[in-house]
Amino acid sequence: SQSDMNQPVGTCVKLFLKKDAKEYCEGSRIRNLVKKYSDHIQIPIKISEKEGEVEQVNSAQALWTQSPTKISKEEYKEFYNSSFGAFDDPFITIHNKSEGTVEFTNLLFVPTNAPFDLHEPERKSKINLYINRVFITNDLQEIVPSWLRFLKGILDTSSLDLNVSREMVQSSPILKKISKSLTKRVLSELKKKQKKDPDAYDAFWSQFGKVIKEGLYEDFENRDKIAEIIRVYSNKDEKLISLQDYIDNFADGQNQIFYFTGDTLAQAKSSPHLEGFKAKGIDVLLMVDPIDAFWISQMNIFQEKSFVSISRDKYDIDTVGTSKTKRKKSKPKNSDVCIALIKDCLEDKVENAIASTTLIDSPVRLVAGEGGLDFNLERILKAQNPEFETSKKVLEVNVGHDLIQKLPELSLDLQKALCRVLFEQARIQDGEMPSSTQQFSQDIIQLGLEL
Repeated sequence: SQSDMNQPVGTCVKLFLKKDAKEYCEGSRIRNLVKKYSDHIQIPIKISEKEGEVEQVNSAQALWTQSPTKISKEEYKEFYNSSFGAFDDPFITIHNKSEGTVEFTNLLFVPTNAPFDLHEPERKSKINLYINRVFITNDLQEIVPSWLRFLKGILDTSSLDLNVSREMVQSSPILKKISKSLTKRVLSELKKKQKKDPDAYDAFWSQFGKVIKEGLYEDFENRDKIAEIIRVYSNKDEKLISLQDYIDNFADGQNQIFYFTGDTLAQAKSSPHLEGFKAKGIDVLLMVDPIDAFWISQMNIFQEKSFVSISRDKYDIDTVGTSKTKRKKSKPKNSDVCIALIKDCLEDKVENAIASTTLIDSPVRLVAGEGGLDFNLERILKAQNPEFETSKKVLEVNVGHDLIQKLPELSLDLQKALCRVLFEQARIQDGEMPSSTQQFSQDIIQLGLEL
């Protein structure tokens, strides 16, 4: 009929609100809800508060649905800043559309600056999940792994149903597939950036490196790929390098990755553990973040090259590198006597005392005993649990050192005092406190007065 033809096309939905829901009649409340949940749907949403006045309250467009070739760098930045309250520029923008059994579009941003709460356990990534442009949640833990919690962005998919609960979405196998895909894309883009602009990547690494290295410990599936993008400090080059850079610059005869963990870079660089390696031109990676002691205990190999701790593992560098220091091939005099004296003086303070093959300038160093843990890992575990018992160490002795050669000439009291000081000195150089500060002070004074 003619009257039916004059009716507007569509569906009229009337909502009847309870008395305690009057706030939903307020224009500002409606605008905020539309902006949050339906700002990007294609259909315009309009509100009329006064007779004859109609206002569209949603943008009715979604940047991520456009082709990346048609979006400028400035438009990406504006969207990043406005959508996520960010004040920096995106370090990397990742905009892709995937089609197939699982369809989704992602617009992800890797920030330039780290948020203040990056290292808080409850920190989550700020990735907004949309289903067909309708906002669902920004509180899903499974979109990306926790070591990528600095990511911000949009995930829009048509492969999930709108009418399912958030709990069902979180446990969805579809979301798990999407998560794997996103993680691989981020790793790929970070690897490209590392190769293309190492200086910019080093600046990024200073902000986010500690968090990314959590993935080496937690994420077994992606561990090898994560290892390709980490930066480590080269003692030889005195700068950050990649693990691949280290392997590419192996010394002659080298087939292992040598590393040393310490509390600080300054402490690690001055460690006696490095002396033999410096003398032969062999690079050692210095690792001073607490997470390093954990991930490297889980990841024993990279590119078929094993990691070797120079303070814990057994190794032989006689045939590696080129010696820059002439070492005496003959056995120093009184070597066996000196070792025996040190064992007797230190008694049960050490597991054993042996002659060193790597020390050049320092008289002694401590290395892990049989089955011992990494020194830094022991300190961290001890700090977390005061009842944790650290293992006894082996004292390596530079038997050709002048102090060691003096031992047999001293009185028994001075022998004991010198051995205790040498032992405590080795502890201090490894970042430990003396076993007994009082005894250490007394021994220093006694040696100063009588030697």
